[in-house]
Amino acid sequence: MSLTKEIKSQTIVIIAENFNPSIFNQHWLIKNGFVEENQMKNYVFSNEVAQFYTDDYKFLVAQNQIQFSLTNHSKDLFLVLESFLIKVLQKLKEVPYKALGVNFDWVIKDNELSTKELTKKLFFNENSEFYSQFSNEQNSRFGSYISVDFENSRMKLDIRPAFINGETDNEILVFSFNFHVELNNREKYFEDLMSSLKGWKNYSNKAESIINILK
Repeated sequence: MSLTKEIKSQTIVIIAENFNPSIFNQHWLIKNGFVEENQMKNYVFSNEVAQFYTDDYKFLVAQNQIQFSLTNHSKDLFLVLESFLIKVLQKLKEVPYKALGVNFDWVIKDNELSTKELTKKLFFNENSEFYSQFSNEQNSRFGSYISVDFENSRMKLDIRPAFINGETDNEILVFSFNFHVELNNREKYFEDLMSSLKGWKNYSNKAESIINILK
């Protein structure tokens, strides 16, 4: 195999019992020094949702969650987290947080094998009666789903083939990692949230180490 590997998505999702998106208005964000006005693009602020982009990230708040996505993958995610999201959360310590998701999407393409050949090589089990039902299908593609505990999280890995921009002759293999952390301790849910955010590199390294197994 001759593989091209690229990270395509790095996203933090924070779940709470309730957020008030109207708090996250442009004035509040600028007044507290979280972001400068000229950094915000394509922004929407309402009672139901708050959203804006910068050159480095996308920020979205809905009724029960915050989504923070890195858009400039040349940046260190934690440095961007420190410069914005962690500062915002420090102002919202009393919010009843419930869970955290740290997500990474990696894309792999083989420069020698087709995606059909690659997925069969990686995931097809020729000794399985179940898989034998698909072995001779010209349009067969294969993938996998794995779930396992990792440190304080549950790691879920969904591996699936996909088309680029809907082009059927341009296929890739997507590895979607989700590290899910339940914040069950009501007495220190904020501390646990901060600890998990600051340890995001462990999740990132775990995902990358799995990707690097593929040669």
